[in-house]
Amino acid sequence: MIVLVSIIVCAVGSGLTTFVLYQQVNAMAHSGLQHIKNAEADLKKVQSNPFDAASIQAAHAEFGAANSDFSAVSARLNLVGIASVAPVVGSKVLGAQKLIPIAVEATQAGMLACDALSILATALKSPFGTTGGGFTIDQYANLANKWSQLHMLANTIIEQLGQLTPSDLTLDPRLGPIIGQFRAQLPKITQLVDDFDGVVAAMPQLFGVTKPSTYLMLILDSSELRPTGGFIGNFGALAVNKGQMDPGFHISDITLIDSSVKFGTVNYANFQSHFIPIPKKYSWLKTIFTTENPSWSLRDSNLDPDYPTTAKYAMSLYSELLPYAQANLQAQGSTFKLYDPKVSGQFAGVVTLSLGFFVQALKITGAIQVPQFHETITSDNFVSKIHYYALSGAAGTGPDNQACGTTSCSKVFTSAVVQAFMAKIKSNLPAYIGGLGKVFFDSLRTKDIEVFVNDPKSEQALIDLGIGATVQAPATGDSVFEVESNIGANKDNSFLKYQMADQITVDEAGAATHHLTWQYTWPNDPKTYAESFPAGSYNYHSYSRVFTPPGATLISQANLVGFSQIAASADTFNRKVFHGAAYAYFAKTTKYGVTWKTPGVVTHDSVGYHYQLLFQREAGIVWPLTITIALPACAKIIGTPQTSGLTPLNLVKVSGTTVTVTGPLTQDEQFQIDYTC
Repeated sequence: MIVLVSIIVCAVGSGLTTFVLYQQVNAMAHSGLQHIKNAEADLKKVQSNPFDAASIQAAHAEFGAANSDFSAVSARLNLVGIASVAPVVGSKVLGAQKLIPIAVEATQAGMLACDALSILATALKSPFGTTGGGFTIDQYANLANKWSQLHMLANTIIEQLGQLTPSDLTLDPRLGPIIGQFRAQLPKITQLVDDFDGVVAAMPQLFGVTKPSTYLMLILDSSELRPTGGFIGNFGALAVNKGQMDPGFHISDITLIDSSVKFGTVNYANFQSHFIPIPKKYSWLKTIFTTENPSWSLRDSNLDPDYPTTAKYAMSLYSELLPYAQANLQAQGSTFKLYDPKVSGQFAGVVTLSLGFFVQALKITGAIQVPQFHETITSDNFVSKIHYYALSGAAGTGPDNQACGTTSCSKVFTSAVVQAFMAKIKSNLPAYIGGLGKVFFDSLRTKDIEVFVNDPKSEQALIDLGIGATVQAPATGDSVFEVESNIGANKDNSFLKYQMADQITVDEAGAATHHLTWQYTWPNDPKTYAESFPAGSYNYHSYSRVFTPPGATLISQANLVGFSQIAASADTFNRKVFHGAAYAYFAKTTKYGVTWKTPGVVTHDSVGYHYQLLFQREAGIVWPLTITIALPACAKIIGTPQTSGLTPLNLVKVSGTTVTVTGPLTQDEQFQIDYTC
């Protein structure tokens, strides 16, 4: 919207030079434009610190000043009505009279958005309950009112843009294309606006405004990679009351909830066991069990990369396992009470944090002290220390099937580190909250934080914003999603080196042939055996899947063991899946690959041909990636290939009819190449 307003203002300034009022109009228009730019700079500061109230207020003031300037321009344009009959110039005046009101309304929307941001920044500035009263019902009512006004303005702007004719856009040649792009995005924009109606309506529940809401928290270890980011090693129940988290929040070893399905016999009486069949679509998981009929559990609930799917499984498995887990704790003589959704209220959703989030957060807070273990924890040693105390016999903290307070004896250190981390944040919240807020929002994009909420409209808003961590199934275009599941019961992902490449050939019929390859290199370093912490085999054992469009046809595969393919269905999120086992071995490099062809991925219109590619990133792993797209020999590329989701390290090079993209796959990436042929 800022870009659109800027072009409108510049166009008005250049299109009315024949009028006496030009100097006044031009000065006010460019003053308004400068205020818009100032507001944009202020909002960039808010991106770095979502709780920066001063920058939000400054942006509001700049939008207000711009609104005043544009309103004055609009008033003066109305004075030149008779001139509108003049040829050429008249059409420019009429166009300006239609365009400037959009700039006026856009700056009004900017002020309302700043009002809403200010309310949220105030209400949520103390998420750990250290100061203030949290998110009150009055603040929520004010926020809902601001959103209602903003929604009406958005609808007005959308309607006005939809009514513009080509003659209204003669002020500037840039207007036509940008309005066209905006109209192309209208369905998505309208959906987002509608989604936020649901988000605002659900805020009392999401933030516990009227009564506390509780979320199932899952902590993942990416060193043992699973489809949503890592092995689920710890869990907790996080209560949120008026936007503030329970200061007594703790995490517990996953074994405390899973013990009834993990251990057949233990050394205490009255052990309660339970069997949950592993769903047929996850039958490949059975290969890691030694028992004939292995049972499913919370630790293995995230076997699909689609986060809403795994979150629902997690809540269901937690509730099913809870009675047996609580009975087992009581049999040990433990007084620890697990959260019971049936008694205290159903979970409002699920929040997953990877160890990668904590590593980034520790860069903000600096080192933390864990005095009971005489340890100093930094972003560099966080993962290794967690592994040492939880998995190494040398640490001697106890078994994982025995409760020690609110966690197992083997995870006392892990729990203490999380407590120390939260204590440090609370000790100087103003110093850390801005940086941690940015880490939080960045982590939603990288999937180091994944969120599912039970409220359907709020969940849909997350998906539409691109932070729902779903397996996407675009109706048009091309897509690739390679997914790893470390089922070797070890921590090999912490030291393996990776490489991935996809060589894509687009033919004149609009089909794309992919040659996807990936490889693992195990460094020739004996110390990595100690890092592996095997519960099963030292060798890296992955169940690897490649999700493709439903029309993909296999050409060949390389080295995947037990290779097969699955037709598109609801279970595969309407994606065709190529799958098999992949391995890595000490001091060796192993390579795997799949080649397939998908028809009809190129679209065609009056402008030319359009090849769109969505390359999704699995949470918990960063692949060094090279994508090479070879267009038909007749192709002439239009403009510059469009990309989104790329990090600054990504490089896009064009050589003739070939486009090459290199860089780390840190989040879902999208590409579009336009060409004639």
